[in-house]
Amino acid sequence: MMDGFVFRLQQAGDAMWIGVLRWGYPDFPLWVLGLVALSILLGWPGARPHDEKASHHTLWWRVRIAALGAAILGIAFAALYRMLAYRVLAPDAAAALIGAIIDRWWILALAVPALAVMLRVGFVRYGRPWISARLRDARVRQRTEVLSDIRDEVGRWDAVKFDPRSFYRSGQVFTAINDNMDPVQIPLATFLETNKCVIGATRYGKGVTFQSWADQAIMRGDAVWMIDPKGDDFLPAIMRARAKDLGRPFVMIDLRDDGFGTWSPLEHGTLEERRTRMVELLNLAETGTNADHYKILAAGKLLEAMEKSTRSSLAGILAELGKLDLTEKEDEALASPREKLRRLSKRRGLTPRSGRGLNTEDALTNSAIVYIVGSLSDADIKLATRLILRELVDTATRLKKQRTAPLSIFVDELRFLASDTITGALATALGADINITVAFQSFGDMVKPDDVRLDGDAILQSVLTNCQLKLIFGGTDAATAEWVAKASGTVRKRVAKMERTKVGALGGEVWEDQRMLGEEEEALIPENVTLTLPRGRAVMFQPGQLATVVQVAPIRTPETEAVVEAKLQGLGLSAPAAAPQLEAPNP
Repeated sequence: MMDGFVFRLQQAGDAMWIGVLRWGYPDFPLWVLGLVALSILLGWPGARPHDEKASHHTLWWRVRIAALGAAILGIAFAALYRMLAYRVLAPDAAAALIGAIIDRWWILALAVPALAVMLRVGFVRYGRPWISARLRDARVRQRTEVLSDIRDEVGRWDAVKFDPRSFYRSGQVFTAINDNMDPVQIPLATFLETNKCVIGATRYGKGVTFQSWADQAIMRGDAVWMIDPKGDDFLPAIMRARAKDLGRPFVMIDLRDDGFGTWSPLEHGTLEERRTRMVELLNLAETGTNADHYKILAAGKLLEAMEKSTRSSLAGILAELGKLDLTEKEDEALASPREKLRRLSKRRGLTPRSGRGLNTEDALTNSAIVYIVGSLSDADIKLATRLILRELVDTATRLKKQRTAPLSIFVDELRFLASDTITGALATALGADINITVAFQSFGDMVKPDDVRLDGDAILQSVLTNCQLKLIFGGTDAATAEWVAKASGTVRKRVAKMERTKVGALGGEVWEDQRMLGEEEEALIPENVTLTLPRGRAVMFQPGQLATVVQVAPIRTPETEAVVEAKLQGLGLSAPAAAPQLEAPNP
């Protein structure tokens, strides 16, 4: 009975194989090659190379497995064919099939396994890492933050055009907009009680900030003085037009020899104020050396000439000095100051006619709008510009009760005008209803002031301490960016501190299913941000608030457009069409 069951089972198996052979004829070799290729692509279950093996060892392991599979399948197929073929096919057909295998498919017998190996290598080396990366991206991960990367910061900030005047509000001083197009307003009381500094490279936004602040100062009735050593094309046009609209006096003085307007350095103010300016003008300040004896003698005789002169113009003082009865030592002490006084008396901008020239007292009592243009290259004009600032602060302090409006002073290119006057004024002027805004290019710029006798580090520290409202634009040096990072404070960020990968077969690297999170401390405004800010973007510091990145924009008026047109015509170009302005949202 058992033999009968085995016989029937054998018959069933034979029938199955006969059906397979008939169905597959005459493409048995292709089926064999397909099985070999599939085994190579999928790998052999249970057989894996050691993890520590190099890529070429793994490749050799794959080839051996593929060869073994091909051999096993080939032998099995040949045995099966010999056992069953003659029961299905005629001998001639079987011989033809074997000939076809030899003639037609021997190339495929080599190429298909080789192609399968290449596909396997490509998938393991490149496909699996790619899939791993996509799966990693698709994870539902715990919330983390990222640390600043300068490659991500570049190009991050988009420029937005807007009209600053559309944001002006009573009781507020508009400065900039934030990323939500919301206006950044400063309470007027805070603005008037806080000195300001604006830092950034040329053309990055210092002058644009001055435009908005000065325009609003004129509107609210302040006496506004702009001291600009290099001259600006747009600020005078904006200030003049606003003053004209409000019926307020506008005075512009260009101290350069080819400029317009004049000012006498030693004519106005009290005798003590004039003596102080005379000492600075003629370099007679005592320095603790043997030369102080001669400086004291010279200063005494010059003061005597100033007292006797009916009008303390430079030429008048020089003439009066020639009338004094001098000893030989006094004459020797006056040699250098007299020569400098003679040279300065020939400068057109410093020698006004009688009754002409800038009168600081009159300008302050009339709350005039005054724009002073100096020079960055002319040592005499730079010195005179510093003296105007000294006279302005001294006079405004003395006339505090007579003045009817706050005094807003704007000083550009502070490096060239730095002196004890400005540092002293920043520390004390607020008590005299004077608020000061200074601008310079960078920390590295300020630590090397134009006056080499000054301690640049001390001046920079004084400015940063006494100017609690700061705008720091891009284009600065690394020291400025580092200071911004430290001054902005730090925040704690939860970041992915480590994610592990595993190097698979043939050098394909895949992500493992774990990562380590931790906290890192980083500046609120990292150095990378300041270093990469584009034109018009700045980091803003103001009392009682976190530092933030803001954007400023120029004021566009018919007067400024006329300046642009004149510049373009000088270059033989035409002005582009005005860019549309964004509507200001209601605050």
